[in-house]
Amino acid sequence: MKMKKTIQRALSNLKGIKFESNKDKEALSVFSILKEAEGITMESLESLLLFISDPKGQSKQSRWSKISKFMEPARVTSDSQESDTNEFENLDAPLHSLISHKSAENIHNHMYNLEIFNQDLEVRV
Repeated sequence: MKMKKTIQRALSNLKGIKFESNKDKEALSVFSILKEAEGITMESLESLLLFISDPKGQSKQSRWSKISKFMEPARVTSDSQESDTNEFENLDAPLHSLISHKSAENIHNHMYNLEIFNQDLEVRV
């Protein structure tokens, strides 16, 4: 509940940021591009934060619609099954295991896969 309030407060603060520029056509053009970039960034950030906070009433598919556009798919093996997932699903799997009280072995497997994923991500960065 506290996380949700913090996220909402952060979104309100970000939406309140304004740019002011009235110098010349070039400055107005740059300002227009910055406003467009700000809008895209705000939409992406809002989608990401809403996904992370998992609001009720919003289907998993609609939450993924914007987020998945920004993430490149990764190939993962979990419980002897291969599936196409993205980075958020990789990070989310161990948490879902903990929440659903799966066996310690299954949680260990998810944590091992998460560690491999993090190492792979560090190599790519």
